[in-house]
Amino acid sequence: MFKNWNSEVIWGRWSSAWDWQVRCAPPRVVKEGYGGFCPSLKLVDTYPMAESGRYPVTGYEANGNPIIDPKSGYQETGFTSPYRHPLDTFVTINAHNSCVGRDARFYASVLANGMYWINTFKGQKLVTFYDGGTSSYQSSGDVVKVGYLWRRMNNPENNIEENRWGEFCFPTYRLAEIYLNYAEACNEKTSRDEAEALRYINKVRNRVGLNNLEVAYPEVKGNKLLLRELILKERMVELAFEGHRFHDIRTWMIAPKEFNGPYYTRNVLSKTYEGSWTRTDQIFNYEMVFENKHYFQPIHDNQRKEMVNMTQNYGW
Repeated sequence: MFKNWNSEVIWGRWSSAWDWQVRCAPPRVVKEGYGGFCPSLKLVDTYPMAESGRYPVTGYEANGNPIIDPKSGYQETGFTSPYRHPLDTFVTINAHNSCVGRDARFYASVLANGMYWINTFKGQKLVTFYDGGTSSYQSSGDVVKVGYLWRRMNNPENNIEENRWGEFCFPTYRLAEIYLNYAEACNEKTSRDEAEALRYINKVRNRVGLNNLEVAYPEVKGNKLLLRELILKERMVELAFEGHRFHDIRTWMIAPKEFNGPYYTRNVLSKTYEGSWTRTDQIFNYEMVFENKHYFQPIHDNQRKEMVNMTQNYGW
């Protein structure tokens, strides 16, 4: 994203980084940070574990608690201190165990509660998301409501405290997507080619240091449905924040499962750092609702009057 050109980008847009980075910067920690660009808790849950290569959360209980794959090595409770962030080696942190031992993309992409700001132009700045934290939750104004911010769009070499926001290349279409598209097609076509599907998803996984998918999941061999599920998870984390998820969910026709029910976050209303790591549905206090008709937009009556043979979309 931060090089003028590289072999990964097939089609991109070079632009000012201010409007992205200012929404990825923690309010009240830096001079100008609005927050707002946050990964969902479900996305954070999906990043694989580095050692096992497995995606740690297989689903959710009715109360929002994660159903954890015991083979993954993931821990949802407790803290590791001192912990040295793999990229921010200049300082140690009191890391929640959910942030320990994750895929390299997790650390490159996610700024989690309790981590430090990505550069030290104005000194070392701890970022904590709770009531009383350095990027404290408040009832109005710019806040972080999930417990995480995006790190990925922020170039650590840009001193945003001095309004040096820089530029970046937004990857509309890049090589990893081609590999993942191809892997999915090989798994889904009538003359299924499992070996080719695994070969190309492994190209994406191996680049970030993960083992082959069939090593992480020996049970994937000969299992089309499991491979489909794992390809969707890999696509979710590899292409995160690149504008794909909204459309992918509709392409795969899984929106009623993904977009219904309460919206869970970390408990940024907590008065303590430790308490802020519990899960809650009280921050976004509403229910997501997706009906089958939402796969389409309604056609405006004026349009239908012009095109008298056009019928209204399903459900509207």
